[in-house]
Amino acid sequence: MNISNDGGSLTLSIFVPFAIVVSEPPSPPGPDCPCSPEWDDASTTASPNGFSGQTPYCSQDNGQFVTVQFYDIPANNYWVLWSEWSGSSGYCELYIDGPNRALSSEDEFNACAGYLRNIVTVWGEQGYDCLF
Repeated sequence: MNISNDGGSLTLSIFVPFAIVVSEPPSPPGPDCPCSPEWDDASTTASPNGFSGQTPYCSQDNGQFVTVQFYDIPANNYWVLWSEWSGSSGYCELYIDGPNRALSSEDEFNACAGYLRNIVTVWGEQGYDCLF
């Protein structure tokens, strides 16, 4: 560092005994899945209003469509969590014929698909046919 004024100048050197790391700011998080608040509520609520503690009946994942389904046999109640992306539009939903949420981007679909994949290892038919 060089400091100068009318009367002269002074040069200083500083030794820093550790590395100075310049890092990029963290990238902003991706979009959330619009269905995750509903999915969170249902996953912590017992049947018939949710599927807490139940084992998935089946799950499927083909990359553009991901579903995880729960079937409460005593209550004869299905919970069908799904998300789909057609290449230009998509949806997510908590149950069949329930209100669905439109997805505005493939990133939103990826957030929804990732959420469902974290509920259960989605590997295809698990011995029972999924509803769709």
